[in-house]
Order: sequence, then structure tokens, then C-alpha cells
Amino acid sequence: MVELYIEREHGNKTCAKKGEEYNTAMLISNRGFRAFTEYDLDANLQNFITQLRKEIEADSSITTTDEEEYVRQKVVAKTLTGIEFDTSNIAVTQREEEIPSRYFPSGFMIDEGESYPKPIITFHIPFTGDEQFLHCKPSTMLMVSDEVDVESGHVIFDIINFSNNAEQVAKQRDEVVGHLTQKAGFLNKDIVAYNGRLEGIVRDALRNAKTKHKDQSDFLGKLGNKPKNG
Repeated sequence: MVELYIEREHGNKTCAKKGEEYNTAMLISNRGFRAFTEYDLDANLQNFITQLRKEIEADSSITTTDEEEYVRQKVVAKTLTGIEFDTSNIAVTQREEEIPSRYFPSGFMIDEGESYPKPIITFHIPFTGDEQFLHCKPSTMLMVSDEVDVESGHVIFDIINFSNNAEQVAKQRDEVVGHLTQKAGFLNKDIVAYNGRLEGIVRDALRNAKTKHKDQSDFLGKLGNKPKNG
């Protein structure tokens, strides 16, 4: 699992322009998060590169390890995996909850401040990849936000069945799945680009680290003292 360190984006905006985001999915009883909006992916990828360079620089084995094998192992170890949704195996569950009147669309005879029982349809989308990336904002975004949660290898979201209209619920489901799939595609594109740079980054860091180690060794050699073992 990758470790994300970047501060969350201020507010819930997913694009540069204000007031253009809208929310289509929500979680009624769970505290979830807005998918692909919380952390800046590019900033985190840059952080991964910085940490990789420091890791290689601090690795004393680079002076004796086969360079090609070292590069291969580092690239394999640091290659990132994006998010893939299995949209052909979406599962559904249903429950009933008291829904506050503020959630009701117009046309319902309700009293402000009251709650009314309605069916909640929860969709469960299987996915693969590091779930931390579900929190990351890729370089390309949509002007839409969907509240989700992660549960047992599935991304879940709720839709309230206000009118017992299966066609309407299915339409809302497809919209949310489409948003998530498209955003995952944007994220995966950024990750593929990062992975494509890895070998060059490792080789450059290794070359610089070897030069630094040699310079340090040469300097100590000029002092005329034996290096201390252990």
C-alpha cells in the first residue's frame, strides 16, 4: 500500500473553476469520502520519486551490486498499480432507513425537519489496486463528485429509492459507475506515465549515488587512515 502524505485539497472542488461540482452519490449511514478528489496524485508521485532517490543514495550495496539487476529490482519494487473496477460483477443490497426531509426531491408531501422511511439501494463494485489511490485526484478531472466507501474489496455507494422506479435507480447507478470508471482511467494514465519514467529515474539516481559514494571514498582515502569495519 502506498503512503500518501499530501494535505487534502481545500474544500470539495475537483476542478479549478468554482461552483461547477455536483454530487450524484451519497452514503446515508456510513461516513465515506469523495472518490478521486482528496489528495493531489502528481504531488504524491513526485514525493515517491524524491524518496526513491534518497533510498538509493543511502544504499551502501550499490558499489558492489550488479547495476542491471539492481535497476530491474528497483523498478519492479517501485512500479505502482492503478485502480480497475469490475463493472460486470456489481452486486446490490437493500435496506430501509429514515431519510431526512432535506434529501427528498420536490413533489413529495413532507414536513421540514422530519424523516421518512425509504429503501436504500447499495451498490458494491469489486475493484483491484491500491485503495489509497481512490483518494487521489488525477491530473484530469470531471466536474462531479461521488461519495463512496471501501468495504471488503468493493467500492460501495447508496442511492435512495424515492419512487420505486427501477429505471431511474439504474440510470443513477450507471452515472456513478461511469464517473468512477472514467476517473480511474485518468488516474491510471498518470500512473502508467510514472511507471514509464521509473527506469530512467533509477538509473539517474544510481549514477549520482555511485559518484557521491566514490567521492566520499576518495576523500577518506586521502586522509591516510584505514576505514573502520562494522
